[in-house]
Amino acid sequence: MSNLVAGVLPLALGAAVSPTVLAVNLVILGSPVKGRSRGAWFALGGFAVIAALTVVAFAGLLPSAASTGGPDTTAAVLDLGCALLLVALGVRALVRTPSDKPSRGPADGPWFAYLGVGAAVMATNFTTIVLYVPAVKDVAHASVPGTTQAAALAVVVVITTVTLWVPLLLTVLAPGTAGRVLGGLNRFLTEHQRWVSVVICFGFAIVLGRKGFSQL
Repeated sequence: MSNLVAGVLPLALGAAVSPTVLAVNLVILGSPVKGRSRGAWFALGGFAVIAALTVVAFAGLLPSAASTGGPDTTAAVLDLGCALLLVALGVRALVRTPSDKPSRGPADGPWFAYLGVGAAVMATNFTTIVLYVPAVKDVAHASVPGTTQAAALAVVVVITTVTLWVPLLLTVLAPGTAGRVLGGLNRFLTEHQRWVSVVICFGFAIVLGRKGFSQL
């Protein structure tokens, strides 16, 4: 299990860096009206996207050597494709003009509006998706016992979704601490969002690129 977790842990950590998800989550949780319940629905919407990607991977819809019975060519193509997407996202982060407009959730609405916002924000959080897909693919096709797979998957999901569940949990258990810690973290990520994105994208593009080429 240690080798499997060590292989996917860096990808999960990179996927967890989600300034947009965190910012929107904090705005929703900070609402004076039903902030916690709305935050719970937002988190559930984000989890739904992660769950869908996980089902796709474990249904055998992502390429792997195990599914083809031959060289790792198709798995390498997926990793290299994700690396190219990360390069594109990194270039976009470099050339894109930063926006001073704060991230906002829906001003008001029923529970399913926040569920939809959570799903939409996570689904369009491309850096997280591009890093989560190779990680969950590796877990799904690892030649290890089912219990080891489940444990590794749990680690990847918990880390990847940290910006969904940690703010909600802190707000419920320690609202004062949540305001100080998460507020400071949100300000840092917002102020340095461009360079955080650039480092994550180009750094993991190199990681996935080397991994992809090693499988050819």
